[in-house]
Amino acid sequence: MNAKKLSSIVVVVFVLATAFLTRIPDIGPILAKLAGLIGIIVALLAIWYRNAMVKQIKQDYKEEIEMKQELQKIIQEQQAQTTTSTPASAATPKPQVRPTRTTSRSNLRSKLP
Repeated sequence: MNAKKLSSIVVVVFVLATAFLTRIPDIGPILAKLAGLIGIIVALLAIWYRNAMVKQIKQDYKEEIEMKQELQKIIQEQQAQTTTSTPASAATPKPQVRPTRTTSRSNLRSKLP
């Protein structure tokens, strides 16, 4: 549940509480005003919390982008160093040749005493 919905729900609950509290004789109007004030404070706190979370998420996102850019620069520097420090013959990968079986089982049996 996001903060905007939460603040709306809190305001509605405290408005309803205010309406019911006003029916109590003597102390009701005071409690109603107090409940309304508490509702407004809670709604403002929920909005403030939401804004703080949005700012934190934006800051984390900016830091993540900066870290990725720094990592990309480091990778490019390392690639530039490896291409300049190795000769061209070492840079090209040599194809790997799998050894083949030169002797079959029948040849091995014939060599047994």
